[in-house]
Amino acid sequence: MFRDLTLHQAIQDPLIAQMRKADGIGMEEFATFMMKAADHYRVSQIEGLQRRRVDQFYRMIGAGDIHVPPPRNAVRDVPKHVVKGPIWDLC
Repeated sequence: MFRDLTLHQAIQDPLIAQMRKADGIGMEEFATFMMKAADHYRVSQIEGLQRRRVDQFYRMIGAGDIHVPPPRNAVRDVPKHVVKGPIWDLC
């Protein structure tokens, strides 16, 4: 079974070390490069997931699968035990 190397394994791998040496890349520089690449990949995966979820949400609304209640414009009845004030206006 094939699996990707961890960052630590990639830094310590003898074949990768030979390639780094041939290219004149130090271990610290390689580790920094790999961490930046991992961060970039992680961010791109999250952004892609967010785009897919947004697209799915709007498709569901367009298809009528999600019921979005109309905004409340009518005056609301305040129960007698509730004191109307600035917090009530936020509801």
